[in-house]
Amino acid sequence: MNRTTLLGALTAAALTLPAATASAADFCVAPASGCDQDKTFSLDGTGLQGALDAAKDLPGADRVLLGAATYTAPTGDGFEYSSPLSNPVEIAGAGRDQTTVTSPAGALKVMLLSASASSLHDLTVRIPDDAAHFGTGLTLQSATAHQIDVTAGAQQSAGIGYSGVLVQNATLEHAAVDIPKPLIAYGVWTSGANATVRDASISAYRAVRARALSSTVERAEIDVLGESAVEAQGGAAEVRDTLIRHTGNGGAALNAEAFSTRTSAISADGLTIVGGAYGTAFRASNAGATDKNATVDVRNTVVRGFAKTAQAQQTGTGAASVTTAFSDYDDAAGKVELTGTGSVTATDHSFVADPGFAATGDFHLSPSSPLAEAGDPAEPAAGRTDLDGLPRSRDNDGDCVRRRDIGAYEVASHEIVMKAAGKGGQAGTASTFTAAGSCDPDGDALTYEWSFGDGETGSGETVEHVYAAGGTYVAEVTATDPDGHSAAQEVEVAIEAAPVEPGPDAPGGTAGTTEPSTTSTTSTATTTPSGASDATTPVEPATTDPVPTTTPPASSDRSAPRVTKLRGVRRGRGLRIRFTLDEAAKVVVRVGRKRMTLRGKAGVNVVRVRGRGTKVTVVATDAAGNVAKVARRVRRAAG
Repeated sequence: MNRTTLLGALTAAALTLPAATASAADFCVAPASGCDQDKTFSLDGTGLQGALDAAKDLPGADRVLLGAATYTAPTGDGFEYSSPLSNPVEIAGAGRDQTTVTSPAGALKVMLLSASASSLHDLTVRIPDDAAHFGTGLTLQSATAHQIDVTAGAQQSAGIGYSGVLVQNATLEHAAVDIPKPLIAYGVWTSGANATVRDASISAYRAVRARALSSTVERAEIDVLGESAVEAQGGAAEVRDTLIRHTGNGGAALNAEAFSTRTSAISADGLTIVGGAYGTAFRASNAGATDKNATVDVRNTVVRGFAKTAQAQQTGTGAASVTTAFSDYDDAAGKVELTGTGSVTATDHSFVADPGFAATGDFHLSPSSPLAEAGDPAEPAAGRTDLDGLPRSRDNDGDCVRRRDIGAYEVASHEIVMKAAGKGGQAGTASTFTAAGSCDPDGDALTYEWSFGDGETGSGETVEHVYAAGGTYVAEVTATDPDGHSAAQEVEVAIEAAPVEPGPDAPGGTAGTTEPSTTSTTSTATTTPSGASDATTPVEPATTDPVPTTTPPASSDRSAPRVTKLRGVRRGRGLRIRFTLDEAAKVVVRVGRKRMTLRGKAGVNVVRVRGRGTKVTVVATDAAGNVAKVARRVRRAAG
């Protein structure tokens, strides 16, 4: 399942509110409705705070339901819910684009949620105009926020030290934090024993300040408007499967700075870090701290576009070190800077001329990228995924050996590798067919369906089939993965006629004496199914694309799906195909003799294949059987 599908499923789940338990109550704040009259509050800020106070006074897990409206706190202290573990609350908005919570101009805070097992979702927290210095938009303490946006009012002075979200022993996920200049702000500030930020986009002067003893940032898109993407100051941060775009005028994307009383460390794995002409990709500095170390450890990461790649600045009695492994970056003279006894150590380092990004501004890897399958050969932790939600260890080159890519993204190929063989024989005896050695790029188990060219079928990786008559037959095996992607391969076998006794009335003549033939084909291509011939006439190979029937289905829905904006761009051996559907449909994509079957979704679809053809054809079939077919010529990417 790709990341877009995964996030869509999570969004749908989040919008379905769980049923209240017997000891719980629902409190509605207008225009939300459906609650008891004594649990319904007015639209003004006093109403929302009144609902929170009422929920706090009532034992059990309560819900506060908000409508499509803007709720402004009555004072600059914002809204607050603080309660012990036995009294959690769920604050549910009507949608990120429907419900907004904010405070008066110049306020210090917008909302505080401090209660274990509590949650906040489906709304926007808006930092007020002229936000106060060192204020906070949303404070989470032992709580979870998901499916939220955090934004800032348009009228801002150059506020200093503001934090969009404070995550203290808490989790922020499926969120977008966007705090533009002139606020000199942190998008997210972590503290306490642990904090988690996942599946988020963060845009701020400084994106994440990690002060928690253990902070985790995973599957994030970070835009640095000023200095740092992740700054560990007296804390430890683990950053995984993340894209960092640094457009500021200095600072370091990853910056570990030892605090006066605490060591600082950043562990980064699977990052794509791109920048302008300024700043540093990774920096470790003990900043004069006594016996406190600063370390940055980087693995499976690609870096481009920085004035400096690494700095290790040791000016106190502690250590400052940067280590890298299986990473691709420029380490030429002037790109690495050491101060004092600071050190930079690299193993399995590379710096390729062209990392093979998909396009300008698109930092996915093309199938022909030299960074594909160039990461650490060790198997990643179970369940680990890239920024798009793809498994972190995949087969991209068709050798059925899975190895992770360098950077935030795995190459998004769904091309099943087919290896099919068949051994002919004599009519009336069993012939053997096998697809052993076929593989799915994700390593998922495949199911196999066979058609033997004589109207008979079978299933399984290895099968036997008895032909009734001699002749040349073309069998086909179709392999399908759990996500519905499929590929097919043909196998041609020669079957001898069954031996008969000679005589004037014997049909078929004397049996031949040649050995049974064996034909084996191995390919990542998918081909058009063929039927069987009779005993004397060879089967002609198919020469046209398989086109589903256009006979109108029994359903009253006779409108074919619309396939628009089809484009195929070639880079090296790889081909990136993009098209838009107006409804979900089964899709067959064909390039030359390569064919891929997938479940197309409504909206933009992107697939990557290897193929030599100059034309891409997309055939879409909806649930009612309506068919649309579109073809375009492939163009080659510039450069």
